[in-house]
Amino acid sequence: MRPPHIEPSEQRTFLEERVGAGTRVAVCTHGAAGASSFTADAGWVNVAAVPVPEVVDTNGAGDAFCAGLMTSWMSTADLDGAMQAGAAAAAAAVQSPDLSPLQ
Repeated sequence: MRPPHIEPSEQRTFLEERVGAGTRVAVCTHGAAGASSFTADAGWVNVAAVPVPEVVDTNGAGDAFCAGLMTSWMSTADLDGAMQAGAAAAAAAVQSPDLSPLQ
């Protein structure tokens, strides 16, 4: 089930409510504005998007972010580093012409 669209002004409250309800980590990506995560232990972790010379296509950027985040977090348990890894993976994805469904 897809979560409802959350307005940017309500994202922080939404993530805090999810963690308050028992979710261990809540993450929200913001495209070119980076990403935020919230945990009961660490509080807020915010990362900037990794600058790229050219955005070819944004398809797959969120999936790449999630893959980078989870791969790093599962091996290091460092959420800040994992968020950085997610941002790096998303940056690689938006520069790839191979992810476009229009090919």
